Amino acid sequence: MKAAASSGLRPQVGLRALLVEDDPTARALYADMLRSDGFLVTEAATLADAAHRIVERPAVLVLDRRLPDGDGLDLARAVRATRGATVIVVVSADERPTARRDALAAGCDGFVAKTSARFLLVDAIRRALAARAGASAAPDAPTVLVVDDSDDNRLLYASNIAEAGYRVEEAKDGAEALERVRARRPTVIVMDLSMPVLDGWQTTRRLKSDPKTSGILIIAITAHTTMLGLRQATDAGADAVLTKPCLPRDLIGVIESLMPDEEPAAVG
Repeated sequence: MKAAASSGLRPQVGLRALLVEDDPTARALYADMLRSDGFLVTEAATLADAAHRIVERPAVLVLDRRLPDGDGLDLARAVRATRGATVIVVVSADERPTARRDALAAGCDGFVAKTSARFLLVDAIRRALAARAGASAAPDAPTVLVVDDSDDNRLLYASNIAEAGYRVEEAKDGAEALERVRARRPTVIVMDLSMPVLDGWQTTRRLKSDPKTSGILIIAITAHTTMLGLRQATDAGADAVLTKPCLPRDLIGVIESLMPDEEPAAVG
């Protein structure tokens, strides 16, 4: 079954967003991105200013971690405690895994490194909104498992796939992917090939050699653009191969091409 047809990424028309960032250049960039996506944006440069503006009850809070008058996560915790439905995404210059964990532990829905924000901020917000609304996919929509050791790549692919109407699961390496498959059988796996712990070639072979999982469709994504590299992916059992850099629209096109067509409706 294919996901419901989508006209592309859906703008968030009319939703209020509070943007808290002390750097004027970054704030102008993020505000322009959000407005281009349809958000009604209110800006703040400090925690004190944000505390006054939060009474407007924004649907989304985009928050710098380091602000002149304190830690942005303090505001995140307060908002989560009093306004549970607000989507909170932190943008941080600290790219260490501990920074991401701290943000999620504080109740944030997403974390984006500043170096990637111009590419991934809107996608992170969209994915968080879809997850909170529970409306990104129909109950019977196919599940796509995105396997990639790059947090940025997973976010980019997962957010676009969810916007296309599919349910999305994520894994950071092959070992975690096998655990996800055992817990919830996906229809399609988007598999990066070069990963630590258990790479995509080994993971694909294991899945395709097991009768219980051999029917799962696997799309390999590889930086190996030679004929040998592409052949190695198909020899491992991949149903389709895409080379990096892989545009989300191209990936979604391949996913849709692999999906079995829906049964035609009965004519009365």
